[in-house]
Amino acid sequence: MALIKCAECGKETNDAKKQCTNCGYKNKLNIDMYLKYDTTNTKKCIKCGNVLNKDDCFCTKCGYKRDNQNIRVKNFISLIKTIILRNIKICIPLLIVLLSILLIFNENKNFKRDIILAENYYNNKEFYEASQIVDKYSKTHKDNEFIKKYTFIKYLLTDYQMASPNSSYNKDSDKLKYLFWGYRDCLERNTTNKWESDLVEEVTNIYYNAINNIVSLSKSEIEKICLMEETEREQKIKELIKQVEKKNTCNKVNISIIDYWKNGYKLDVTLKNNNGCTWSIKSYSEVRVYFTDNSYEDVYLSTNINLKSDEKYTFSGCYLGSDNKYKTVKSVTFID
Repeated sequence: MALIKCAECGKETNDAKKQCTNCGYKNKLNIDMYLKYDTTNTKKCIKCGNVLNKDDCFCTKCGYKRDNQNIRVKNFISLIKTIILRNIKICIPLLIVLLSILLIFNENKNFKRDIILAENYYNNKEFYEASQIVDKYSKTHKDNEFIKKYTFIKYLLTDYQMASPNSSYNKDSDKLKYLFWGYRDCLERNTTNKWESDLVEEVTNIYYNAINNIVSLSKSEIEKICLMEETEREQKIKELIKQVEKKNTCNKVNISIIDYWKNGYKLDVTLKNNNGCTWSIKSYSEVRVYFTDNSYEDVYLSTNINLKSDEKYTFSGCYLGSDNKYKTVKSVTFID
């Protein structure tokens, strides 16, 4: 803040005060002192001739501002501080209101961004990721259309998440079990209006498509299986999986390993399909690795892939076990 001379008593007083601290005379804010700039480069105050220091913003004798291109920003900041200090009782509530508005604006901006992200997750059937975002805003933005939608169908999608590629269940039989459970829950879900009915139908179709990615069934056939007792349903699922495996079976003797490379306790192995038909390799398929010390290790390929005829594919980073880190590979054989 600047020290200026009181127009009444001539004593120095702080420009941030509304009244002279000596005589109480009203201290009018001299905005010109902050905003008008001298165009000369003199080191003396052009008003009273007082010698100024290099970084002085105002004359230390009369309070007149000093023109210096490098301190103009300081002058303006000093003016803002002076106005705030003179009107502190008004400025504090005003700043609180402005800060609240900024926080609300930022929150709304983040909310819009997150909801768009959640909708993308939903469309890509990444329901766990969508759920994380919806849960974050379910109380504060419960009237949002997407949040209302997802809150209603959230628990209908639980079994789908158990059967998703990111779950710990690798076998198609396990996935089918959860998918049939989810489909059954949709059939049993009571609805009170068209909006709810449409959402349940949407989720039902999600389960229907997921089931048909594994086995080919009509909706009536799926509904019939859903009505079975658990033991009977599990037996039916086993039969369906056997039919699919039989249908897709090729002469697996002609699946050959054409290349492998070991690095520490990990192995890259390249397979080629010589069957003349497409073969579905599951993540639990295995190769057997023989070492020069006559020991061997069975290794999971850990990747689902459809290998077309005469096609090659390299399975990278297959885990051999830390005990085999320094062993030398003698040969690798495909097991399935």
